[in-house]
This record gives sequence, structure tokens and C-alpha cells, in this order.
Amino acid sequence: AIVAACGLAAPGSARAQAVQLVDGRMPPPTAGDGASGDNFGIATVVDGEYAVVGAYGDTSVAAGITFGISQGSASVFQRVGNAWLLRQKILPQPDGEDGDNFGVSLASAGDLLAIGAPRRGTPDAPEAGGVFLYQRVGSSYQQPQLLLADIPAADERFGAAVALWQDQLAVGVPGADAVRIYRHLGDGVFQFQRSLVPLDGVAGARFGATLALAGGDLLIGAPQANGAGAVYSSSFVGTAWSDAQRVPVPVVAQSELGSALAIDNAIALVGSPGAGAGEVRVLGKSGGAWSVLGSLPTTGLVAGDRFGSALALGA
Repeated sequence: AIVAACGLAAPGSARAQAVQLVDGRMPPPTAGDGASGDNFGIATVVDGEYAVVGAYGDTSVAAGITFGISQGSASVFQRVGNAWLLRQKILPQPDGEDGDNFGVSLASAGDLLAIGAPRRGTPDAPEAGGVFLYQRVGSSYQQPQLLLADIPAADERFGAAVALWQDQLAVGVPGADAVRIYRHLGDGVFQFQRSLVPLDGVAGARFGATLALAGGDLLIGAPQANGAGAVYSSSFVGTAWSDAQRVPVPVVAQSELGSALAIDNAIALVGSPGAGAGEVRVLGKSGGAWSVLGSLPTTGLVAGDRFGSALALGA
């Protein structure tokens, strides 16, 4: 399976009968749905024949609310031949509020789907965040669980990043510099296992702002660590995850190292969009440790291009 995350910079939510793959790009729909600010394509995930596209600014109809709720949505496409068919438009239930950012993070594994809404709040904890969990039955996703932090706190942004592998779910909580790990018990229901935090005690690092998970290896981005950024790793050993250890990656101030991550088969990509024109480091794992193998070329780019803001890697 290939899991991808990218920003397509194409406004519009998703309501169309079929979307053709044109010049390698899935265009936003234009048939009656879609508006400036929907941010259709802010996040994508592809697994097998299904693709899910987030639109965190999308507005949905709500009873008693004149202009609806701009809480976000996610659209599920299925590839049939050379066409992507829209199968479902997912809206968060229960309804939230404007700016919840539902769809800003996505993860898929098999028939499981996780959608983050990191600015969804409670009366006592604004922007605490939440993660909506779904299980696909046939070609339709059903929501068995809304996952919240055990003790929601304001501005923690639970769900800013999500990652799935087998029965394991990782949820980034960058406002608390933490990653929460859950295990799938069945029927789409997940149970808390443990928290990961940076053991080097770096506060305000935005640890958990990005995640990449494959083959029992978890990489965690902390793009504000020491004003330069950092990447941490954890591994699934036996039945538990190891403590998060910092990966030795040389970095300079304002690089935002770890702003984007991708991982597959002991190879990883790490974005540093703030480093000049931007930079992408290539990591490899050998003997249980990650190390830098090199960087992707940046020929033709200039300062401020932010190369490495979004990454994808797969077989």
C-alpha cells in the first residue's frame, strides 16, 4: 500500500460523480460544491483502490445555523479503471464549530481510517482537538468512535497528525509535546496504550506535529525544537513501543526540520522547508538505528521555495 500526504493548493470541497486523473493530478470538483477556502487537498491518503482527500475549511449545512459550519470534510474516492469515483463525503458527527479543522490530517490502514480535527474543542478546553475513527464496510466508512484526550486541555491540538499501522494508531499532540499511542480492539474501537515524549526535555518543540509510521517504525517530527527542528524515532518491539529517541540529523536555525515525514521499508524522508530553498534528508535504518544517507537534489530552486513541505514514499 502507498500512503501519501500532500497539499495540492487547490480550493474546493468534493461533490462530483467522477473525477478523471488528468496530467497526474486529481482536480477539485466544480459541479455545485466547492468554494474558496475549502482547502480541498490539504491532506490526502491513498491505500489500495481508495483515496481520501481532506478539506478542512469546507462548510456543511447545519440546522438553525444560517451559513452552516465551516468545520471541514473528507471525500472518499475509489479508483475504477482510469476514473476516481466519489463514494462518500464524510462530515464529523456530532457537529462541531467553525475552524475545527476536520480533515487536516488523515491516516488509513486496511479498512480503518483516522481523521484529525485538531482545533475541535470542549467548553472547558478550546482547541483541545479530537480524532474521528472510521471502519469501511463495503465501500462506505462508518464512524464507531470519536477519540479525545483523556484530560482535554486548551490548545493541545490532539490530532494535528495521525498515523496507522496494523492495529496501532499514533496521534500527535504538538501543543503538549506528546504522541499518544492506541491499539485497535476491533469494530473500529481503539484503546490508549502509552504516551511518547521527547526524553531530552526540549519544551515548545511541537513534538508530534508530524508522524510517519510503517513496518513497526514510527518517526515523529518536532519542527520547532531548539528553533531548528528535530526528528525522533520509536520502534514496536514485542508488544510495546520504545521510548522516543532523537535521530542525529545536522540542522541549522529556522530549518523547521521534521515539518514533513515519509517512511517505507527502513527508508525515510525528512523535510526542512525553512532551510534556504528547502531541504529533504534521506534516512536509512541499519542495526536498529537511523542515520542520514544524503539529501534530495534541489536544482533550480531558490530561497523561500519551501521544498520539503510535503512528502510521500511508497513501493
